[in-house]
Formats: sequence, C-alpha cells, structure tokens
Amino acid sequence: MDDSIKQEMVKRLRVSRDAESPDVLEFWRQHGTDWAREEGSFAEIKRMVDICRAAAAQPAQDAAPYAVGELKAIWRAGWPGSTEPYGWDEMNDMLPPLAYLAFLQGVEAAWNEVSDRL
Repeated sequence: MDDSIKQEMVKRLRVSRDAESPDVLEFWRQHGTDWAREEGSFAEIKRMVDICRAAAAQPAQDAAPYAVGELKAIWRAGWPGSTEPYGWDEMNDMLPPLAYLAFLQGVEAAWNEVSDRL
C-alpha cells in the first residue's frame, strides 16, 4: 500500500474513532436537547422520542442502526409539513450512527422535562 493510501486510511479511521468519543456524543446529546427546547415542533419531537424509545428496546448493538434507519425513512419521505423530501446522502455529514442516537437521546431528555405539562 502506498503512503498516500495509508495516510488517507489513518485519517478516516481517526475521524471515525473520534466521532464516537464520549465528548463528541455528549455534544450531540446536548444539541438534541437544545434543538427540542428551541426549534422542534410537537410532532417532530414526539416522532423522535418514539424512535429513541423504540431504539432503546433493541439489543444494544442494534439501537443506533435502528435509529438511523428510522431517521432515513423520515428524510426520504419528508418531515410532516415539509414541502419536499431530500436524500439522506444530501446531508453528507458522515456522522456515525451513535451520534444520531445521542441526538435522539437529547431530544428525549428535553421532552421528559415538559411532557407532563402537555
């Protein structure tokens, strides 16, 4: 393997390792909480909470892939009230499945703070 291929592989592996670090996952949890508190509609938040809870019912190794599959389905169909769907690949964010699950967990945490008042 030539050096440029090795360097690219090392870079990709480091990014993927770091993307699942506790600090990065906590960032995504907090982002989910902030999004739910500041932007999400009732329907959007409730749907994400439902996905998060269904993911939690999966075996541990299946929870994040399950959540991503559900989110991909929403992106393909379009969110309720959106004017058009768009492809998952258009996001091109390269986040690992655990980051999406952490985001959903943050949304659920915000929901749990207020759901008894709704």
